[in-house]
Amino acid sequence: SYFVAVAEELHFKRAADRLMITPPPLSKQIKLLEKELGGQLFERNYHEVRLTPLGAKLLGPAREILRQVDELKATAVRLTEGAATIRVGATAYAPSDFVAQVETAVAGLAVPTEFSVPGSAAEVTAKLVSGHLDLGLIHLPTSDKRLQY
Repeated sequence: SYFVAVAEELHFKRAADRLMITPPPLSKQIKLLEKELGGQLFERNYHEVRLTPLGAKLLGPAREILRQVDELKATAVRLTEGAATIRVGATAYAPSDFVAQVETAVAGLAVPTEFSVPGSAAEVTAKLVSGHLDLGLIHLPTSDKRLQY
C-alpha cells in the first residue's frame, strides 16, 4: 500500500499524510521494498517523484494485490458477521472426555457457537426437533425419525 500511495500521489509527504504516517518511515519502507525487488521504483529529484519503468510495470499488479486483500477482508467479515450461532447440545450421560473433546472442537470453529449439556438424550432430542439445537450428541440409535444421524 505504501508503494501504491506514493505512485498515486507522486509525492512522499502527500502519500505519508494519506497513510497517516510521517515521510521518513515511508521513505525507509520504499527503500526496503526497492532493495527486496532489486530495482528502483521511483526517480527522486528535489521537487519531483516519478515512477521508474520497473515501478510503472509493478503498479497494476500491486493495485490488484491490494484489491484482492480488500476482497478477502470483506469476505471474512461477511462470513463471520453473517454467521448464525451454531448451537450444540450433549447428553449428560455421554463419556465426559468425549463431551470435552466435542466442546473443544466446537469452540475452535470459525463461527459463533454455544455448547450446552441439557441432560438426557430425550431432552437433547426434544431441543433438536424444536429447533433450539443445531447439533446434538446422544446415544444411538434413536427412534425419532425426525433426526438425521
